Amino acid sequence: MTLLGHAFKELCSSTLPMEVQKMFQSLSAYVARRLYDGRYYEIDSETAKSALDGIASVVNGIVEIEIYKGNMFCLHVTGQREDIREQRFNNGGHAWNGLAAP
Repeated sequence: MTLLGHAFKELCSSTLPMEVQKMFQSLSAYVARRLYDGRYYEIDSETAKSALDGIASVVNGIVEIEIYKGNMFCLHVTGQREDIREQRFNNGGHAWNGLAAP
């Protein structure tokens, strides 16, 4: 499970914008607390789970991971939004390319 979690985190970081990643982490923690409290099937939990399903449905790709002496290293991530890269303008500013539509 640790290997899958590490691979999924790497894939999310390469395919989702930062704000969506934070929302995914927040909703995941909320659903985990509701599950622990025995309230997994209540309306607020169902709403959070459907939001998580919507976010996870756009995450798609291939993650290559190397395992060496108990450590995991991400070698390469290929995702549907792999064209997202930071660009520098001539004046030193930053812009993100490819964030419009997946």
